[in-house]
Amino acid sequence: MSEQFDEFDDRVREHIQEFQQIIKDHFPEATFKTYAGLEPHHYFIEAYTDVDDDFEVLDLVGDRIVDILVDEGTRIHVIPMGSNHH
Repeated sequence: MSEQFDEFDDRVREHIQEFQQIIKDHFPEATFKTYAGLEPHHYFIEAYTDVDDDFEVLDLVGDRIVDILVDEGTRIHVIPMGSNHH
């Protein structure tokens, strides 16, 4: 899936790439769709994998999501789209 980074500032872009790399390290087949939310500072990453348990993906990034929210006030939502969502 294509990446649409034009609407993201450099810091958000770095965070998105970080999350994508973490997920790809565990699920090399993963593809992503990224987009900004309607609210300011809300960003979404749909992570498409062949995993049956969506929590396997969330467990990889959950702590970092909280760190970014607390430190920067930026909400990056990772939405696992495992095999049951394809």
